[in-house]
Amino acid sequence: MRSLGRRENPRHRAVAGALSIAAALSVGLLLVVPSAAGAPRASAGIGVVGAWTSSGAAWSNGVVLCVFEPSAPEVAVSASNLANSGISVGITSVEEVSATGAVTGITPSDGMSWTVTNRTSSLWYDESYSAAVRVAPPASATATLGTVDLRVDFLLPITYVEGVTENLSAVTMQLSVSGWPWQASEDHLVVNLGLSPAFPGTEHFAAPTPNGSVVASVSNQSGRSLEYFAPGIEAVAQATTGPAQSTPVAPTWTLGAAGASLALAVGTSVAEFQTLNYTAHVGVFLPATVAGLPLSDYVVVGGVAALVVIVVGFGLRRARRSPSDLVYVEEEEA
Repeated sequence: MRSLGRRENPRHRAVAGALSIAAALSVGLLLVVPSAAGAPRASAGIGVVGAWTSSGAAWSNGVVLCVFEPSAPEVAVSASNLANSGISVGITSVEEVSATGAVTGITPSDGMSWTVTNRTSSLWYDESYSAAVRVAPPASATATLGTVDLRVDFLLPITYVEGVTENLSAVTMQLSVSGWPWQASEDHLVVNLGLSPAFPGTEHFAAPTPNGSVVASVSNQSGRSLEYFAPGIEAVAQATTGPAQSTPVAPTWTLGAAGASLALAVGTSVAEFQTLNYTAHVGVFLPATVAGLPLSDYVVVGGVAALVVIVVGFGLRRARRSPSDLVYVEEEEA
């Protein structure tokens, strides 16, 4: 007697096995690639990093490398995997300026004694500088108008957490000014920053964007934009009474052959504020990404996907040319 029965085709088993291996490899690559790229590293007491010399701390989250000055709020930032590049950013002075443009008070560039504190958390590397700084009239190096408390934090996200941390390729610079000894209620503050290539002669600053919101450091050799500084256009000021208020900040750039200076003019919407908090960003330019992964990573995974397609196509073609797995099975009658 002949009856219909089902027998598994060996070719189909081979195709299924190939698909399982390729799929597992694709998933494994997607899981491994981001974790390897984002592995954080931290070290302290760095003496030499590239051409930078510093006895301060150095942080890296696998994307950005930060090297800090041990005695002043200054950081050099570059891509972790890129040698002989980077820009250095630091605060140089804070001024009180009258409505006519005259400087009525300034923090002297010398005699600042900064305290450096590691405030790193589970989400951020945080190198924090704080100091009580003397404020003097511009015409006198010895007279004192009072003191101001300054704090500068450089924060590098350790890992990306949606809604909590920011872009892994950017360092957040936070400035706090407290207790400024105001000379007149109509005056405003100007915060002065200095920027320079970490490796002189290898990079230059391109002209800022039309609104002055971003300036890029460009490789002299390749012409590629490597790093950038993006000043914020608003600060949060707290007066003696009432709630904190936003106040505009206008950036003015001055570019030179050896570096750049940036004057941040804080608006007067909150007269004689007691506390000012301001945020800017310094970061590195990265290749285009998809869902947070570099395109190069997707090329690798895409190659595995292409292999899967080839295996499937080849298997189906062979399967169609083979006999059906519905075959007649001979059974002997009892």
